[in-house]
Amino acid sequence: MSLEGHELRWMKHQTPIVDDVTLTVQPHETLGLLGPNGSGKSSLLQLLASLRTPDTGRVRLGDMPLRHQSRRRIARRLALVEQHATTEADLCVEEVVQLGRTPHRGPLRPWQPEDERIIRQVLERVGLAGMRRRRWHTLSGGERQRVQLARAMAQQPEVLLLDEPTNHLDIQHQLDLLALIRRLALTSVIALHDLNLAAMFCDRLIVMHRGQLVAEGTPATVLTPALIHEVYGVTAVVERSPHHGRLQVHYLPDLPPA
Repeated sequence: MSLEGHELRWMKHQTPIVDDVTLTVQPHETLGLLGPNGSGKSSLLQLLASLRTPDTGRVRLGDMPLRHQSRRRIARRLALVEQHATTEADLCVEEVVQLGRTPHRGPLRPWQPEDERIIRQVLERVGLAGMRRRRWHTLSGGERQRVQLARAMAQQPEVLLLDEPTNHLDIQHQLDLLALIRRLALTSVIALHDLNLAAMFCDRLIVMHRGQLVAEGTPATVLTPALIHEVYGVTAVVERSPHHGRLQVHYLPDLPPA
């Protein structure tokens, strides 16, 4: 399923946070969303997920504008994993993941064996099958992130939006989680800070800077030393890895002489 944003603009206190952004995500494409803190990445994801209403512009999910679709219909087709999702309720891992089945259940539809099968499957896929009874408040930040991904997967969406999903994860779990997202073969938009992970796992990249989209294309066309310096203010060398053939970014900090 495709996802499109056309001339999206959203302001806060008269300041544009997302400023005239147009993008298209093709079916089954993994799009990386890059940019420094405060560049508008999270706000753009919230606009695409219909959690915020743009001041101007429109979002199209599949065959119709988002504003013409019900919340239940959107939740059956699109899932968002936010950066700092939390809950005050005393829930266990399994109960949090079960919330992902809500869009598929009506007031007259009881819990089905199929729902249980889906919950069991997604917990296994994110490596939490042995933690289904753990309480939410006892989980580490990385474990909570994987629970939220499992909840989103339980929605069985066609489009998956993720805001910094690798935060709080160690290197192994970062790689495992992004590899899992790729294997899901969904239409995905992933906000990332790590340029090397973006180059490794994303088909295409867009770069946000001060609310605007300043670059778009394949990792090879976007991740240039000039753009990295302009957007992030650092000097970098970009080369292809002899091990996996993907781009690698090496930062060159200003160090005193040895």
